[in-house]
Amino acid sequence: MKSDIAKIKKKYISLGIKKGQNLYVTADFGKIIVKENLDAETIKEHFHAIKQIIGSKGTIIVPTASLNLCNSNKIFYPKLTKSYNMGSFSEMVRKEKDSKRSIHPLWSVSANGNLAEYFTKNISKHAFGFDSIWTRMLNKNTLSLHIGVDPKKSLSIIHYAELISGVPYRFTKSFNQYIFKNGKKYREEFFHFCIQNEKKLQRDGNLKIYNNFIKKFTPKIIKYEKGEITLFPLKNFFEITVNYLSKNPYGWTKKILK
Repeated sequence: MKSDIAKIKKKYISLGIKKGQNLYVTADFGKIIVKENLDAETIKEHFHAIKQIIGSKGTIIVPTASLNLCNSNKIFYPKLTKSYNMGSFSEMVRKEKDSKRSIHPLWSVSANGNLAEYFTKNISKHAFGFDSIWTRMLNKNTLSLHIGVDPKKSLSIIHYAELISGVPYRFTKSFNQYIFKNGKKYREEFFHFCIQNEKKLQRDGNLKIYNNFIKKFTPKIIKYEKGEITLFPLKNFFEITVNYLSKNPYGWTKKILK
């Protein structure tokens, strides 16, 4: 295992990961590792390799959203509720004993490391509002790390940029959901940034937004076995995208149907 971690560390170091960094990680290890070599131990090795590089001052943040609870009577348990379609790496980080999780029944994150509490405690009740995870990650110069994932398919910060730039096709919607905290069950109001009319909107898969970003900033990319790993600062992406959407308010969409 030590030799495997050493090899993995070299790869991430060559990508530009350094001591003390905060990393927002989305991952699909099936896209970079051949099926016969892919197991829980391999994913764990990547986690430990990254942890060793960023050290005691760094933090790993992962999405642990549970949108399947939306409009249901199911209780959100921060320590127990599984994330939904967020991947095996996110689930592994969520279950680490030192990890912290934000209390938002629809869009939570889990964090492990020096600033885990900062990224998760008393988080905004709006999934993409002020003092949400996106505000906090930008405040701490967090980098976006995409392991095997096409960055265009894992850029939820776009919705924060949409809110800030005031796009005309989304609105803030409230949801009354059950959560479990301080040993008790509560029903509280939380907020998400939703599309006004799904039937009239066609997505373009973040194509225009990401193409605009890479014209102005070059992400770091390395080959890893059968796939790629990408790294760039969230702040650069956010600022470029807000500027783009302020001039192209329908830039996230492919077509608006009338």
